[in-house]
Amino acid sequence: MGSSKPNAKPSFRRAYIRPILLIYSLLGTVGTSYAVFTEKQSFIWVNNMATVALHASIFTGVALNSEKSLRYAKKIVKFFIFLYILCFLFFPVVVSSYRASGLMTVGYPKMLIESVGCFFQKPRTADQAEFDRQLDIHTKDQIFKVFNDSIIKERVEVLFQDPENRRFVLKVPNNENFKMIANANFRMNDFTNRLVFDNIFQKIKNHEMYKAGLLSGFGIELACFLTIILIYMQYEMISHLWVHSAVANPMVEQYLHF
Repeated sequence: MGSSKPNAKPSFRRAYIRPILLIYSLLGTVGTSYAVFTEKQSFIWVNNMATVALHASIFTGVALNSEKSLRYAKKIVKFFIFLYILCFLFFPVVVSSYRASGLMTVGYPKMLIESVGCFFQKPRTADQAEFDRQLDIHTKDQIFKVFNDSIIKERVEVLFQDPENRRFVLKVPNNENFKMIANANFRMNDFTNRLVFDNIFQKIKNHEMYKAGLLSGFGIELACFLTIILIYMQYEMISHLWVHSAVANPMVEQYLHF
């Protein structure tokens, strides 16, 4: 903790910890504060508020750098470790169910991971737009050869207008039941056509939403796990500062009786 030379000034071998914590907690406080004012979903807003409180507590404790402030910062960080352990147990299930139910769709604000993912997407070119247009036309032709009811045609056109439903309706020609009907050349009345098409579309949608919910649950699980590790690292760093402050920088009150 200090130098072994007899007349040397006491030094702290982990002195780099304090500036790291100060910079990290300051950036975390400022960045998450911006997210608090821009977030629309109440559940994520509460999480952002808690994150601001965590970063602000760490920054205050490390900035004061006293035994008392670091001790309270340690307690707050320890509380957040237990809090995120609880989140690790139930939050993935909540998000997975929320996504699989279809409530988390295009109409809702994007989550952070989806917003960041937009930066890594390739820009949409004219060739890609033309390919998508031809793909839509080809898919509609395949569907209308089997389901030629006018109401189904109108519904398919509406489904293609919605980006979320477009993903599902594009998979209809690859469905096993659709292929069986197309190959057998069944002739059904309009009412049966609608029932069969609705059944095929709904099964495809349920399957895709199940996969999306499963991936969302695993993603949140990984995020919680990494967050716990990150907060624990901060706890250990604050513990080193607290030990140094308690030993090398004792409180002035301890010397008032001299």
